[in-house]
Amino acid sequence: MIRILIVEDMTMLREALTTILSDEKDMQVVGALEHAGDALEFCRENRPDLILMDVLTDDNLVNGGSHRSLEQEESSRTQINGISATQEILAEFPDTKIVIITAFPEITFIEAAKKAGAHSFVYKNVKNDLLLQIIRGTMAGYGTFPTHIPTLATLSPKFTDREMRILRLLAQARDRRFIEQELNISEGTLKAVITGILNKTGYDSIMQYVVYAVANGLISPHG
Repeated sequence: MIRILIVEDMTMLREALTTILSDEKDMQVVGALEHAGDALEFCRENRPDLILMDVLTDDNLVNGGSHRSLEQEESSRTQINGISATQEILAEFPDTKIVIITAFPEITFIEAAKKAGAHSFVYKNVKNDLLLQIIRGTMAGYGTFPTHIPTLATLSPKFTDREMRILRLLAQARDRRFIEQELNISEGTLKAVITGILNKTGYDSIMQYVVYAVANGLISPHG
């Protein structure tokens, strides 16, 4: 059984990851934290086998989802980031495996993660099956790091007006019945549009994409 700690500041994504991993027979989520700075103490008390560690948590995020280089972030951060937390945790618990996760296509993060000793690195738009493979592979001693850096343009496909309206309503936490009534569309049409969005983005879950897109400023709940 792989005992996993999730460190992710976005509640929706943290809960989604918890659900995905908990459904696996060989995985157990033993904790889900909002702040990277809390991870070391958690490890002292609970000794997880593997940590999914977000690079930037809570007040490390700036300008509504824009991003800075790691050097800029380090110079002005008010709390520890995932890279620093990784280095501290591995200094005390060298057998713990750490997979860095991020939504930001910032090249300095990959090199910094390697320097800190992280075992793998993955972007948040990865499909569920691949994430599970990376977790299992990391536990087996096989590190995984991206071979190229995606851009926000490639991670943000062109949506139709209807798709954008649905994404904004989902970002406002509106349920499907409300969206159907608001846009005067049938349940079948809504399902078809959502399927189209998932096909464009490569995501398995529409709410996972909404969380990612809002965090990166690709869509706004307010239009």
